Amino acid sequence: FGEKRRYRILDQAPRWFLSASMPAFAGMTCVLLASLPPAVALPRASKVNWTIAVYSRRRSSYVATFETYLNEVVGGQFDPPITFQTTDLTYAEVTDPASTIDFAMLDTRGMACVSAESPSWTPLLTRCVSQGSSCSTELGAVIYTRHNNTDINSLRDLKNKTVAVYKTSYFQTFLVPVREILLQHAVLMAEARQVQTRAASADIYREVVSGDLDVGFVSSGRLEELNRTGVADLSLIKILNPKDTTSAGADFPYELSTYTYPEYALAFSGKADDIPVSRAVAAALLNITETHPAAVAGGYSYWSTPSSYSPVYQLLVDVGYLLTNTTSGKRYCATPSTTYESLACPEGYFLQPESVVSVQCADKGIPCPSGRECLCQPCKKTVKVEVNEGDRVCSKMEPCYNTTQLSPVTVRVTDNSLSGLPLRYKFRATSAADGFELGGMVNSSALSTYEFQIASPDIGDVALQLFLGYHQIESSPVIIQVKPRECAEGEEATSLGVCQATMRIVYLPSWTVSITLCMFFVNIILSSICAAWSYCNRGTKIVHAAQTPFLYVICLGCALSSLSLLLLVFDDNPDHAFYISTEALDAVCAGQVWLYGLGFGLSVSAIYAKLLRAKRLMLDTATGQRPSPKLNEYMGIIVKVFFVEITVLSIWMIIDNPKWERKCANGGNGFCTSVGQCSGGHASIAFIGFLLILHVAYLVHVLWICYEVRTIPQEFAEHKWVTAACISAVEVHIIAPLVVALVWTAPVTKTLMIAFALFFNDISILLMVFLPKMKGLHWEMDTEQALTLEDQLHNLRREVRNIQGKKRHVTFLDINKRKGTDDTQSANCAVLEAENKRLREMLQVRSRDAVSGSRGPSGNFSIDAKEYSVTSRRDTTKLALDSLRSKRNAVRPEPLVTHSLGTVSQQHPRGVDSTQGIYSPKSPAGTSFGFSSPGVSTAGRSITPRVEPPLRMSTNSGEVTATGTTV
Repeated sequence: FGEKRRYRILDQAPRWFLSASMPAFAGMTCVLLASLPPAVALPRASKVNWTIAVYSRRRSSYVATFETYLNEVVGGQFDPPITFQTTDLTYAEVTDPASTIDFAMLDTRGMACVSAESPSWTPLLTRCVSQGSSCSTELGAVIYTRHNNTDINSLRDLKNKTVAVYKTSYFQTFLVPVREILLQHAVLMAEARQVQTRAASADIYREVVSGDLDVGFVSSGRLEELNRTGVADLSLIKILNPKDTTSAGADFPYELSTYTYPEYALAFSGKADDIPVSRAVAAALLNITETHPAAVAGGYSYWSTPSSYSPVYQLLVDVGYLLTNTTSGKRYCATPSTTYESLACPEGYFLQPESVVSVQCADKGIPCPSGRECLCQPCKKTVKVEVNEGDRVCSKMEPCYNTTQLSPVTVRVTDNSLSGLPLRYKFRATSAADGFELGGMVNSSALSTYEFQIASPDIGDVALQLFLGYHQIESSPVIIQVKPRECAEGEEATSLGVCQATMRIVYLPSWTVSITLCMFFVNIILSSICAAWSYCNRGTKIVHAAQTPFLYVICLGCALSSLSLLLLVFDDNPDHAFYISTEALDAVCAGQVWLYGLGFGLSVSAIYAKLLRAKRLMLDTATGQRPSPKLNEYMGIIVKVFFVEITVLSIWMIIDNPKWERKCANGGNGFCTSVGQCSGGHASIAFIGFLLILHVAYLVHVLWICYEVRTIPQEFAEHKWVTAACISAVEVHIIAPLVVALVWTAPVTKTLMIAFALFFNDISILLMVFLPKMKGLHWEMDTEQALTLEDQLHNLRREVRNIQGKKRHVTFLDINKRKGTDDTQSANCAVLEAENKRLREMLQVRSRDAVSGSRGPSGNFSIDAKEYSVTSRRDTTKLALDSLRSKRNAVRPEPLVTHSLGTVSQQHPRGVDSTQGIYSPKSPAGTSFGFSSPGVSTAGRSITPRVEPPLRMSTNSGEVTATGTTV
């Protein structure tokens, strides 16, 4: 600094004074120089030669600043002195890490791009350009139209309009307006009808005013310059989106439609060893004023501290100019050499291929003026991967392709991100056509497109999922609409793609009819056999004890109910053996309900009446009651139930009589499966439910009466078998309606379910009522040993239940079973002897009672309870059990026991009617006698009489005496 000051003093002295006084002052100068303080050592730079890169078109203008001025001012500040030289700026060389460039004069976009790719580069200073009477370090753009254009009032109105710019690669005249339009939620290169490039500012103004162009883009200050030169009249134009923006603390001097951004910058490479030189350069340039020769030569006013270029960085990202390397993840800017290469599209849009862009205007019939390049919507809205149907881009969950059943459709997918990953697809159809798959993988072609074909017999909207790599693309899934295939007249395609008649009439198959008829004949034949058997064996004790009239009613009820099976096989099939008219089928529908309801009511009410009569005649009589034995009273119960069934069914038929009709059981798209069935309204459903509940109530009541007659032998009241039949019927009444409701639209299954329910309901009643009686009469033989065992078990049952009578019963329970002395054995013998004596006395009493006993109107033998002294409930129960046991033995076939009784001198009949009980004949003392059964004479012969378990009989004192077990 001392040397510099010294030289400045000398430079300021007048030359004439120096030349005239040089000899005189020579010595004085040496003395003064010697008296000054010693010079400070100059800093050393990292190198001597320093390079500043400038755009080639502006390099000559900045030689005075970056070479002459800096060499003069900054070069001597270092030891050894340094020099500065300019060179042409190339984008690649500046961003090259091995570059030898130290400083670079960059435009606004270049500064943001260089700092994005090489973060070490930082802005050192920002240029300030003269704007008339003021200076601004910021720039912007103006968007305008003619003043009387009422169609365009904002930036959103540029859709389908013609726009002119100078160059698409220029930051101020193109990128800045495009970003401003984007902020208004519009995309110029995708919505404008045409964008013309290579148009000068004056030409743009004239064409906008004349109406040949709709909108023009120019840099800020350019319109004011044209106005000063007389080329433009600002009153003839209208500024769109006008802004009032401040710059450097003062109002921006020109019209403005966009935000402002920093001017050109002098950037420093950022090397640590070069920081002292960068500081010296910055200090020197800050001293330049607008009148300095370097400023005048460069066309600027001065340099200022650096502005922030972050808004520029964000602008380049928004317009799609700043890209990201998918491999390294680094940011970079496009380096265009042509108009197409300078184009960029914002996020959500992609730039169409150059071959498409170059002919777009011609294909759309939009002329392009001579000497200009025209763009007609080069940016296309899409995602990274798009599904194309012709020129249309398919959106997510929207119909994309249309095809017919089994016809292949070609799917085309374009990967705009050029990832090169394989494409996987999943076609969500139930099945694929022959030769096609529902899923697969496809590799891309040279143009990053994927094509494959799919086909399916499904009808309707089918989803197609698409995956690029392992990720589903944004527009997936798309919808493929599949229409039915074309078929001949009267036919239509099914869900399998097969053409068939539009209506398929379903009839009952022959095998279903055969099964139903077999069940019908089985029940009818079985009912007939049971009725005939009851009539033929009505004179036997077992059948008579079972109350034959009720057996006839049971058979009739089951036969009526089974007739409804026959009505199930009738159909409206002309080729059917059981074909009848529709009117007759209406009667069949009603007949099924009537036959089932009446038949069920008869059979169940007959069982109930039969059990009730047995209970009253056997249990109630033994307890001292006098119930009526008349058959008509119990037949009245059957009539009442029958009347209830008729009443319910008649009301049903009046309100909602079931009709035969055909309906479409299933189908769609014009296809129908016609099913014939008996149908009714909601009233019929209600009556069916009521009838089922009523029948279940009948069955529950029968189950209760079965419980009450559980002590009556099965020869009179087969309660065990009836209980099993009723439980089976209850299950049928609960389960069968539910199953039928589930298969209502399946005629075959429904018919079989109803048939099985009717069949098992009737056959279970017949088998449970008649089969035990047939077995007891024809196939079961009661031997002496079996009957003796049954009597012993009966006595044990009474003993366990502790039923006390007039005398104490002695059984094996009273015998001491322990092995002991002779005293113990003697005690046991005494017990057995007492039991034997009790049995003999009881037999004598029974013989007398038998003679004085009475018979009821039905032919059953009854005992006069007045002959006994009943003093307690236990005695009553004992009497009832003894009476029932004797009656049971009376109706059973007697065992065959042979006794030689000698010569009979006279016949003594066993009784008036062998079915009425046991009669003991009397004869004078010493008279030999014999027994006879109806129609058999025993005089003079040795016979085999039917008597109770083994008896030794003789006459003594005019009375029959029997010893042995209980009669």
